[in-house]
Amino acid sequence: TTVTLGFSPRARRYRPYDIKKAEKIFEKLGRSGEELIDSYLSTKMTSGEIENFTWFNRDGESGLPYDFSIQEAGNITYIDVKTTSSTFNQPIVFSLQELNFIANTPNKYCVYRIYNCNDAIKKLKICGNYQSYALKILKSILQLDKNISPMGAKLQTLKIISNLTYEDFILGEDIDLV
Repeated sequence: TTVTLGFSPRARRYRPYDIKKAEKIFEKLGRSGEELIDSYLSTKMTSGEIENFTWFNRDGESGLPYDFSIQEAGNITYIDVKTTSSTFNQPIVFSLQELNFIANTPNKYCVYRIYNCNDAIKKLKICGNYQSYALKILKSILQLDKNISPMGAKLQTLKIISNLTYEDFILGEDIDLV
């Protein structure tokens, strides 16, 4: 019996050059998405819809599990920008650091999903209610870690690829970005 999880021995092997090239493309795409949200939030602040916001990656990747925060009436909303040139339904990746933060922050956490990024008019959908999702995922990870521990194994790093259509997510309306 063969058991595989996310790996196939027949899968294409990528050269380090190809991986670095893809990383640069994804980094550039992510940066362009964050720039769009910076502009979007600046417009919201100018119109008085929000009080203030902070872009944590303005001068380079901060390593934080979020990209922006909105400060409003003593409340903070954390925003993670997830950008794709594909459709809204393209899966997104959550790191273990992001899941831990989402599950444990007392503040609101939203994903600002930018999609169709190669089109003239990009789309934004604001997605919320991630805490219950993150808690469910983390409980499953903790159970797996507990189950493999007696075998002398432990989880060291992990990324979760997620579909944004999970029933508990709150999905906002499509917003056009230019």
